[in-house]
Amino acid sequence: MVGFWCDMESNKRKQYAAEIIRLLMDHFPWEHIHHRQFFFGYGSHFCISEIEERNALVIEYADCKEDAEKGTLEDGDLFCVEEWDLQSMYAAMLREIFGDDGDFDLYELFGHNVMIIDKENGHCYGEIIEIADQEDGEPEESITIELDSGKTRGFYKSELLLLRDCGPA
Repeated sequence: MVGFWCDMESNKRKQYAAEIIRLLMDHFPWEHIHHRQFFFGYGSHFCISEIEERNALVIEYADCKEDAEKGTLEDGDLFCVEEWDLQSMYAAMLREIFGDDGDFDLYELFGHNVMIIDKENGHCYGEIIEIADQEDGEPEESITIELDSGKTRGFYKSELLLLRDCGPA
């Protein structure tokens, strides 16, 4: 029975790694270096690696392409698969990559283009067009975003796993 559980955990780790790499491919330039998928941006090359013994994923960073080619990599935080759902892990990895602590002031972002990851729908891009303070009956600050698709959607701050400023609209 122990072997079966280990196989399930290994499959989950591999599934998380594959899905996170797929999502990163949508948002970062990338290239293969020594049969590994390296992404680049924000001043470094990075890749997602599996740590089988810990049943975890880690982001490994290289200062430049030459360091990536030499295998001179530094580890980021360890993301244990059993402690995260996929969306939360991906959002935490993006915060690490962007150097974001996850604390954001909605009013500083009014009228800005943003990338968000929310607990229900994953990635969205759009412009913040309205901010509502916490009022009686409302649990907290909320925002309305006009999505790139032209639709609008509202979110409470606690629903957002990541809110990334992409600059003034």
